[in-house]
Amino acid sequence: PNPKSKAKDHQDALSKRLALWKDGDISKLIREGRIIQSRIGKFKGSNHPDKAKVFAKLVLEGQINSALRFLSETSNGRGVLTLTDDVMTQLKQKLPEPQPAKLGS
Repeated sequence: PNPKSKAKDHQDALSKRLALWKDGDISKLIREGRIIQSRIGKFKGSNHPDKAKVFAKLVLEGQINSALRFLSETSNGRGVLTLTDDVMTQLKQKLPEPQPAKLGS
C-alpha cells in the first residue's frame, strides 16, 4: 500500500504477508521488503517542485506552523543558517531600509 491507501488495503497486504510467513515463503517476503525500501528511498529525498507555492499558500491561510514544518521536512536536512557576519551582510542587502513609523495610523 502507499501513503494514501485505505485501511482495507493495509489489512489485505498484511493478511497476504502473514500467509506467506505461515507458508514459509520467506524469500517472497524479503523480496517485497526490498522493493518497499527502494521506493521509500526514492520519495524521501525528492524535492518538492512547487515548494514556494505550497509555503505561500499555507502562510496566506494563516497556517504558519504548518508552513514552517513543510519547509523543514522538504529542506533535505538544511535548517536556519547560523547568524554570521556574511549572513547579516546578505540579509541587509536583500531587505529594504525600514520606514519610520507614522503616528496615528
